[in-house]
Amino acid sequence: MSVALKKYETLYTGGADKKETEFAFQQIAEQIRLMEQRLIMNIQKDIDRKYQRQQNKLAEFNASLKKNLDKL
Repeated sequence: MSVALKKYETLYTGGADKKETEFAFQQIAEQIRLMEQRLIMNIQKDIDRKYQRQQNKLAEFNASLKKNLDKL
């Protein structure tokens, strides 16, 4: 992101060309898109881990309950 921002700042201070400015903004938009994609992937992984942990706890509870009921 900083590379595209530096390019934009350089273009802006020297009198920016429309195409160069558009290109700089496209680079910034692409970097934001990639950051969003990584964030979504990390959130999904976290949700999956928590879901699996919950499923494991439920399975342990069910096994323990079944074991205790069998003792009765």
